[in-house]
Amino acid sequence: MERRSKNDRVGNWDEQLAEHAQLHVRSVRTLPLGCRRERLRNVLWNAVRSRLHVELPAGVSAEQTAAVIERIAEQLLPEEAGLTEPAGIYPRPLSEIAYRGAVGEFVRMVEPHSEADPVALLVQVLVGFGNIIGRTAHYLVEDTAHHFNLFAVLVGETSKSRKGTSFNRAQRLFRLVDPDWERGCVRSGLSTGEGLIADLQGEVQNIDADRRRLIQEPEFAAVLTVCERQGNKLSMTLRDAWDGRELRTMTRNAPLNVSDPHVSVVAHVTRDELVDRLHSQDAANGFANRFLWICVRRARTLPFGGNLTDEALAPIAEKIVRAVGFSRQIDRPMTFGETARKRWCQVYADLSRGRPGFLGGLLARGEAHVVRLAGVYALLDCTPTIECEHLDAALELWAYSERSARYILGAKLGDADADKIYTYLRNMHAATKSEISDIFGRNFDAARIDAALQKLLNAGSIVQERDSTGGRPRQTFKLVTANADASS
Repeated sequence: MERRSKNDRVGNWDEQLAEHAQLHVRSVRTLPLGCRRERLRNVLWNAVRSRLHVELPAGVSAEQTAAVIERIAEQLLPEEAGLTEPAGIYPRPLSEIAYRGAVGEFVRMVEPHSEADPVALLVQVLVGFGNIIGRTAHYLVEDTAHHFNLFAVLVGETSKSRKGTSFNRAQRLFRLVDPDWERGCVRSGLSTGEGLIADLQGEVQNIDADRRRLIQEPEFAAVLTVCERQGNKLSMTLRDAWDGRELRTMTRNAPLNVSDPHVSVVAHVTRDELVDRLHSQDAANGFANRFLWICVRRARTLPFGGNLTDEALAPIAEKIVRAVGFSRQIDRPMTFGETARKRWCQVYADLSRGRPGFLGGLLARGEAHVVRLAGVYALLDCTPTIECEHLDAALELWAYSERSARYILGAKLGDADADKIYTYLRNMHAATKSEISDIFGRNFDAARIDAALQKLLNAGSIVQERDSTGGRPRQTFKLVTANADASS
């Protein structure tokens, strides 16, 4: 192959950039929709900043470079036309479609009196309601009964996202709705699968014991750490609990056995903790995709707090009490209304399609989440039939969960070493090879660090720069963003 001179490379920089993009487009297409153009942009900015594959002529601005990169991304990845929220963009807020019925009234009433994100209030009330009603109402998929126990993780940028505040507001409502449930069925402190089963079974095994549990876990990062321990069955137990399967341990002396569990989970975590602790096996084994991932942040500042009384909440609580009573009387599977059935047929293929990559594994149960959410919305309206308004509300909330997952984990590769480096660089922005080695410990295998760095370089997530020091060049690794300044 004829080697181009430096002048040729400078003169034809846009063609060189397009050729470089062609080399990467195949691997980029292994990513889920919504992440591809963003990853290709990062790859091209990496090429521009490193000056290894293309060198810009003098006077070419960052805006001109960005325009060329965007044109190349659009031409090579037309399948993402119309997708407006790539990885790295905070998800746009929920539309009013999701704030319907009594739960919508609750959110709008509480909003002026709380710093909590409205979506956090909404999700936690939906999860709580789905647990209170128990295992009577359900939707049947072939031979599998989907009850309406939901798992959700609220993900904040920092500890100041008012995740706990939002749960306290929801818990206050449910104290009015069903004080016995609120006292006896809300738990925290997940540590082992055996512990959860033992709590459901009680001190004396009783077939009439209440099998409802809402697990409120304020430190989800600790749960992920526990799940990584060899021999710990918490991940498997939670997966079976979401499915509604019999929970059991096979210990020889004191086996535990719980049939018909009805377990729901609301967990809280920061974004950095989640990126650091959630690994590829969690996506591959089905643990992570049983959760709704919900971005939350502080909605407002209220130096003196709110002033909402139980009397103000009472009318909404009464509506939910009626919905709980109605839901417990349903003794047959819920169905779709005629129009909603047609709508479900239209969206089902997209919800249930397989998606590659780490993020694809995280979003692999879209149809199951949507039907459970739609059922909850319908039951809150005291109807056994899922209509279009219930389905549309569920689809809107699921779309927000998708956007949240893409924002939180869209750049995650599923490789523990690479993701640890990426998380570090998100906080530090740049680091030398020596500093990166320090986060693993000096005795860590250098080849593994090199392999992880190469994965990040290949993905266009970071750029490598060499600084002259008069001796051996110093290697610095920097995080790449799509709007990086090409002149830097």
